[in-house]
Amino acid sequence: MEAVIILGELPTVESRRALTAVLLDQAQHPEIRAGAAWAYQGSKRNLAPAILGYFPERVGTLIKPSAGSVALTLAAAPGS
Repeated sequence: MEAVIILGELPTVESRRALTAVLLDQAQHPEIRAGAAWAYQGSKRNLAPAILGYFPERVGTLIKPSAGSVALTLAAAPGS
């Protein structure tokens, strides 16, 4: 579990590929896969300024699409 958390902190293509491999590997324990998903999504904090550029100036209600975010992340991952 610690390994997937550390991978989430590394801002490299290799770390994203490793996390993607864990997420897609059905043989991995479900808790390890969940940890990889959590770690992968944690990498968004570095992208937050760029992501906020797509937001309107005023937001009344913000709905966080966590499950959809993971699905899109995996679909966009290199080699998927």
